[in-house]
Amino acid sequence: MKAVTPTGEKYRVRRKWLPWRRKTTARDMDWLNIPDLGDDPISMIIMAIVLLPLIVILVIFLGEFLLLLLIFPLVMIARSIFGKPWTIEVTEKGNLRAAEQVKGWSASHDRIQEIAKLLRTGGLPALYQSQPHGPTPQNS
Repeated sequence: MKAVTPTGEKYRVRRKWLPWRRKTTARDMDWLNIPDLGDDPISMIIMAIVLLPLIVILVIFLGEFLLLLLIFPLVMIARSIFGKPWTIEVTEKGNLRAAEQVKGWSASHDRIQEIAKLLRTGGLPALYQSQPHGPTPQNS
């Protein structure tokens, strides 16, 4: 959920689905622009040397994505069975400003709404604004 403070700062409040953050994203691959291979053998050798690292990076990127697809259902089952709390993140321009843990799906949804409302009214506690990680876990 997006929230804009009275001073115009834009925040995003969301539930973190996986217990870690992906290292690479599709935006990281924007520089991938493969030129023409050329007509002569020397150009092909040079392009092969240049493309080999790009291919390795692409394989790693796709491998990580496939691993996430395999692990995601297991994480969701573990959250349901063992009652692992959801992590709520408050980010500004992609930078983590606060995080807290709340047990339960509906309780975490309510807390997201509450934090967004606080941000919109300018009533966010100083703890969120001064520290990159927020308060201790809440058990609702």
